[in-house]
Amino acid sequence: MRVRGLSIDEYIQEIVAKSSQSPVQSPKLSTEELNRLLDEAVEGVPDGPTRPDLAMSRESIYTHEDEL
Repeated sequence: MRVRGLSIDEYIQEIVAKSSQSPVQSPKLSTEELNRLLDEAVEGVPDGPTRPDLAMSRESIYTHEDEL
């Protein structure tokens, strides 16, 4: 099989060569800037349902099935 007139091996070598020439660099953000962006991202998103504390109690997590 040939891609653009290249063998698969040649095509893969071309892709690897191109990807190593221009590494992707992510922008450096301060903690404050990151927090601001995250706050903006969640604006307008409705709060999810809340769970009563009882839902996360030991008694509600561990059942007594083994005592039967």
